[in-house]
Amino acid sequence: MLYLKSYSDIATIPENYTYTSPKKKAKYLWTLLFGFLTGDLNPIHINPFTTTNFKSKLGGLARHGISTLAQAESFIFKILKFAEPTEIIAKGYNNIRYLRPVNMGDKIMYTYTLLQKKLPETKCHAECIWQIKGMNQNGKDVFVAEWVIIYSAIQKNIIKRFISPFGWFSSPIEVHDTPIRVFLLRLWIVICGGVIIFLFAYFWNR
Repeated sequence: MLYLKSYSDIATIPENYTYTSPKKKAKYLWTLLFGFLTGDLNPIHINPFTTTNFKSKLGGLARHGISTLAQAESFIFKILKFAEPTEIIAKGYNNIRYLRPVNMGDKIMYTYTLLQKKLPETKCHAECIWQIKGMNQNGKDVFVAEWVIIYSAIQKNIIKRFISPFGWFSSPIEVHDTPIRVFLLRLWIVICGGVIIFLFAYFWNR
């Protein structure tokens, strides 16, 4: 982890700076849950009784490729740490290549290498392109991709965003480096979910 004062200090990061994550184990429960949430119920991911014919190629149950990529994104706060409140936005991925399957029980380690950094003079943000590699416990790459991240100062007009919780979703994927804001966002989701369940139960029993 690299500690910086603000997003503008990204200019001081050395070229090809690399961060390596701890190993994360591929678990069947999370794969099953991911399958139900996304609708991808392909037997090669979730059904251990139908994978015998695939063992020669996949080695057993294979994790969803996109879920492995999503786990790599969970280390967004671990790469760089800022002293000042900083908004971190995952802009998207480029050149994703899945090289080999991830089986249940595999331990995946993610390596992030800084390929490019941009600090426009007229905009209050920095944009970085990271190369991500996932490697299993045997030292073999399972995927490689390029990840575009934007770092910027948190908006000072924060009251407006508290009043309008939907304003938090101003980008496709947005993560905030402020615990209270993350808590409020989760609380808002719980409240909305509770209201929906209450209304459904109320009209169901009428």
